[in-house]
Amino acid sequence: MHHVYDEKGEPRSSPDQPISHLFMFDRSLDQATVLMTGLTYEAMLHEVFTIGCGKISFGPEVEKKMRPDVEQGEAVRKSKVYVLDNNDGVFASIRNKHMTGVFPFLSSKAKEIQSDFSKGASIDQVRDMKQFVAHELKALKLQHRQLEMHICACEVLLEKNGAAGAGERLRFEHELVAGTANIGDVISYLEDCMLRELPSWQVLSLACLASLSQNGLPPKYYQSFREHFFRTYGYEYLPILHSLSSKRLLIEKPRPIVGGTVPPAPTSPSPADSLPTLPFLIKRLGLVPTSEELVMDLRNPSAMSYVFSGAFTPPFCQ
Repeated sequence: MHHVYDEKGEPRSSPDQPISHLFMFDRSLDQATVLMTGLTYEAMLHEVFTIGCGKISFGPEVEKKMRPDVEQGEAVRKSKVYVLDNNDGVFASIRNKHMTGVFPFLSSKAKEIQSDFSKGASIDQVRDMKQFVAHELKALKLQHRQLEMHICACEVLLEKNGAAGAGERLRFEHELVAGTANIGDVISYLEDCMLRELPSWQVLSLACLASLSQNGLPPKYYQSFREHFFRTYGYEYLPILHSLSSKRLLIEKPRPIVGGTVPPAPTSPSPADSLPTLPFLIKRLGLVPTSEELVMDLRNPSAMSYVFSGAFTPPFCQ
């Protein structure tokens, strides 16, 4: 790249070409980020309901909380799919907020909309009322509908986030990247998740994070996990576990040699493996905050680690 710059000059942005540089990174350099639970509003929506192509289906859990639209005195059947983009002013304002800051914003927004409706109700001039109906009422109704939808969605998110095991999962994720987790406790938690028949991808994502943080699971835990997983979800997942193993996302630590010991897993990349390990990246880039940096205002964050409540900074954001 330096040679190209010397020959042709370093590219600069221009009005017709605003992007001057494009850097492409392989996901293998940042695997932990996608395995952890993001706590922004949009991340939680995707975690619980799944966002696909900018659209989401909340299902009966949210829709039963919402009042039906009324047209000509009859309830109109709700749409099952909602568009999530910045055309939705409420969503645009909260999509990147940490969940601790979402409800306060929605509360203040509700008061603002109610105040605008009250202004309309106090109009006593016909001309002013016509202006209000023609230019403001439709927008207010749309904002009110959007606000109601997101408040109902938030209520369901908080219910699920407060369900049994949700807080424990976050604790294990944060301990794994910090290097303080007891791997036996993590495996026990995963086995409990399988007994409760939680979605398989939730179990696999935490298992992969445990494997990455430990440079492989100890043999007895690895075998125990596989047995419980296949017993719960079926052997049709065998190709998936094989793929995760081949990509070194979910692997077994080398077994001890008879009469000897296995050397400790390297904390820096070896010549045979060009990809740095997660512990190496965390230490080298300072991805886990120190005790002095743990305190963070999640409603007004100053670092990207707020996505994980300050516990971990994605490598590409550091």
